[in-house]
Amino acid sequence: MEKYINRNSVYVKNGSQENMILEYIKDHGSITNLEALLNLGIMQCPARIFGLKRRGVKIETRKKKIVDRYNQTKTIVEYYIKDEAI
Repeated sequence: MEKYINRNSVYVKNGSQENMILEYIKDHGSITNLEALLNLGIMQCPARIFGLKRRGVKIETRKKKIVDRYNQTKTIVEYYIKDEAI
């Protein structure tokens, strides 16, 4: 059983990347593609989000503007659960 440890959270990889993403959203309120890669080792976050939506989880998408290291504004996608009642 693998564990991904980041900051103060531990996510146990139980064979379901969808469940790992769902637990991360429960703990942090949202997730981005980069957070999924760096914190959970998941490269295909949008595909896992699609799977969660098919399972009936009410995941919403919002665009968020960030400033990169070259001081350029970029738009990224953030996934969250609208009602936050999981």
